[in-house]
Amino acid sequence: MPDICILGYTPYQYLISFIVFSFLGWCVQVGYHAVYNRTFHNNGMLLGPFCPIYGFGTIVMMICVQNIQNIFVLTVAVFLLNAVLELSVGFLIHLITRNRLWNYEHERYNFHGYICLKFTLIWTVCGLIAYKLIIPMLFDLIDKFPEWSLLTGILIFYSILLLDIIVSFITFFKLNKKLKNIDLLNQKISESSNALSKSIREDVADLKQKLQNLVNQNWLQKRLLHAFPNLRSDKHGQALEQMRRDLRKQQKNKTPKPPRANTAALPFAHGIGFYKLFWLFMFGCVTGVLIETLYCLYINHYIESRVGLLYGPFNCVYGIGVVILTLCLYKLQKTRDLWVFFISMMIGGVFEYVCSLVQEYAFGTISWNYESSRSSIGSGRTNLLYAFFWGILGLIWIKELYPRVSRLIEKAPKKIAVAVTWIMVVFMVFNITVSILASTRHKERQLGLPASNQLEEYLDAAYDDAFMEKKFPNAVRLPDPSEK
Repeated sequence: MPDICILGYTPYQYLISFIVFSFLGWCVQVGYHAVYNRTFHNNGMLLGPFCPIYGFGTIVMMICVQNIQNIFVLTVAVFLLNAVLELSVGFLIHLITRNRLWNYEHERYNFHGYICLKFTLIWTVCGLIAYKLIIPMLFDLIDKFPEWSLLTGILIFYSILLLDIIVSFITFFKLNKKLKNIDLLNQKISESSNALSKSIREDVADLKQKLQNLVNQNWLQKRLLHAFPNLRSDKHGQALEQMRRDLRKQQKNKTPKPPRANTAALPFAHGIGFYKLFWLFMFGCVTGVLIETLYCLYINHYIESRVGLLYGPFNCVYGIGVVILTLCLYKLQKTRDLWVFFISMMIGGVFEYVCSLVQEYAFGTISWNYESSRSSIGSGRTNLLYAFFWGILGLIWIKELYPRVSRLIEKAPKKIAVAVTWIMVVFMVFNITVSILASTRHKERQLGLPASNQLEEYLDAAYDDAFMEKKFPNAVRLPDPSEK
C-alpha cells in the first residue's frame, strides 16, 4: 500500500470507495424503483451498474465528516452534504444538457424539483450506514489484497467507466438533436397538411414516415427515456412527450417473442456461446503466434519462439484478446468504423497494460517494455502506437474476419466438434496449469530456492532453465525486491 495520504485517506481507499459506492448506490436506487414500481429497470444514467454521483458523494462525505464524533452533528452534516450534492449535480446536468434526469416537484417539501425532504432523509440514513459500518469493513478488506490486484481492478473499472460516461453524454446530446428534428418535422407536417394537392399529401406521408423512423432509431436513447420517466426538456418538451407516447404505443403493440428454436436443429457453436468463444480463443492463440513469429523473422531475420505455453503453438494473450474484442464489439458490426476503432484502441491498450502487470506480479517477468518509445504509457506497459494497432486490428476483426471465422466454425460436424472441443478444453487446462507451475518454479530457481517436494523436483528435471529460456526467450526476469 502506498504511504501517500491525501486529506486523511490513501489513493486506494479513495479509488475503491468510489467504485464500491457507485455500485451500491445504483443497487439501492434500482431496488427502490423495483419495489415501488414492481418492475426492474436500469435507472442509472450510465449503461453499466454504476451511479458516479453516489461514489463522489461518499468521497466528499469521508473528507468532510472524518473528524466529527458526535452522532447528532454527524447526522446533520451528512444531511446537508446530501442536499447540497444532489442540488448541485441536478442543476449542473440541467445547465449543460438542458434536460432534468429527476424531478421531485410531485413530492412535498421540494426545492424546484432538484431535491426533496423525503429522499434527502433516505440518503442521509444510507450515508450514516456507509460511514459507520461499510467503509471500515471495506478499508480492512483493501489491506488484505495484494497491490497488483488492486491496481488491475482499478485500471479495468475506470477505463470501462470512462468509456461508459463518454457514450452516455454523447447519447444525451444526440437526444437533444433528435428532439429538435422531431419539432421541425412536426412543424413541416402541420404546414403541409393545410394544402390539398396530391403531391403535398404524399410529402406529408413521407414526413410522417421520417418522423416514425427518427423515434425508433438509437436504443441508447430509448433506454435513457425508459430509465428516467421524469426526464424533462426545456426547449423540446412537446417533442419529448411525443417520443414517449410513440414508444409506449410500440411497447403495447409489441409482438410476443417467438418460441425458442430447437437447439438440436442449430449448427455447432451457433451465436455467441461457450463453443464459439473457445474456438475463437484457440484461433487467437495460434494466429497471434504465427503473426508474431513472421514479424520477428521480418525484423530480426531469424525465427524465435513466440509461444506462451509449453506445448503447442499457443499464446493465451492473443486468445484472450480475441475473445474480449469479440464480446465487446460483436454487437457493433453495423456501427461507424471510427467508433469501433476508438473502442478497440482503448480495449487493446488496457488489455496490454493488464497483461504486463499480471505477468510481472505473478511471475516476476516481463515480455515487452515500451519505455524507450516516446508514446509510452504506464511505465512502458503499453504505448499509443500499439494501441493504434489494436484499434485497426479490432476494426478489421469485427467487420471482416469475425463473420468469416464464425461461419467456418459453425460448419463443423456437430457431434464430432463437441467431442473435439472437450478434448481440447482438457488439454488446454493441463497445458496452462503445467506452464504456470513450470514458470513459477523457474522463477524460484533463479532466486536460489531449492525444490521442496517431488513435484518441484520433477519440474526442475523436465523443465530446466535452459529449456525455459529457449521456450520463452523474451521473458525477462525483474529483480526481486528482496535482492535490492
